[in-house]
This record gives sequence, structure tokens and C-alpha cells, in this order.
Amino acid sequence: MATFTWVTGSQSLAGAVGAQILPAITLTTPPGAIVKRFQLRMCRHFSVQSGNGINQVGPGSWSHGVEVGRFGHPPKSAFSSIRAIPGEMTALYDPATFERIYGQFTQAGDVEIGFNLGCSYGKHTDPFGPTFIYTGEIDGFGAPAPPPNGEIDYTFAVLYELL
Repeated sequence: MATFTWVTGSQSLAGAVGAQILPAITLTTPPGAIVKRFQLRMCRHFSVQSGNGINQVGPGSWSHGVEVGRFGHPPKSAFSSIRAIPGEMTALYDPATFERIYGQFTQAGDVEIGFNLGCSYGKHTDPFGPTFIYTGEIDGFGAPAPPPNGEIDYTFAVLYELL
């Protein structure tokens, strides 16, 4: 009789959440496991940013990469994607200083950032289970302004089957 089990890893970041490489999450499955699904869930990107020029605020994106490997073999790409992080921008004109002041607010969750993909990696006879590595990178948000402040949360999960 087959049993199905999730293995997960999470990251939470707060403070400067602009352009950066996110901490990787590596998930290992037991010997004989067959991975049936991998997903990025419980995602959140929330940020606030402002500046005195249109070039100091801008759109952002979240790049995903998932690699799968086996003992003694180099990892191979299983999935990659770039997702836009939705945002709202406002502009005000200050007549005293003749400056335009820009503000930007972003918020994205599972619908905008997450993924949920079926797969079949591994063999029941393999003495080593597949290893999955999630990598992410946040890009954009204008320059040379200070990076936006906010929070980033994400959970990478792998569903595997054992006989």
C-alpha cells in the first residue's frame, strides 16, 4: 500500500525586500521515494517604497527555479518561471519644491507567485530519493532609490510516494 507524505521548507524575510537573491530551500526525500508534486505555497510579497523621481519606483518580478537531483548525478532544471509582482503607484506634486513625490505599494500571494505542478521523479528501487532545490530572485523596483521595505514569506513543498 502506497503512502503519500509532504516535506516542506519555509523562509521569512523582513526589512529591505527589493532586488535580491532569496535563500534557497533544499528538500530531500527518503530512499525509494517517487515525487508526485512540487509547489510554492503560502507566498507573500508586501512592500512600500517612495522617492522623488519616477526612476526611483518601478515594477518588480519574482523569478523561480526548481532543480531535481539524485545522489552522484548533477541537478537538472525541473521548472523555471518569472512572475510579476503587482503594485500600485501614486504620484503627488509638491508646489513648494517643484518635485514629484512617488509612492509604490506591492502585494502578491499564492495566485500571483505560487505554483503547483505534478511530476514523477524517482524509482521505488532507487537507494537514494530525489533531492529538490528551490531558488528565487526578486528583481526590479527602481534605482537608485533605497529598496522597498516589507515582508517576503514562502514555503516550498514536495509530495512523495513510498510503497
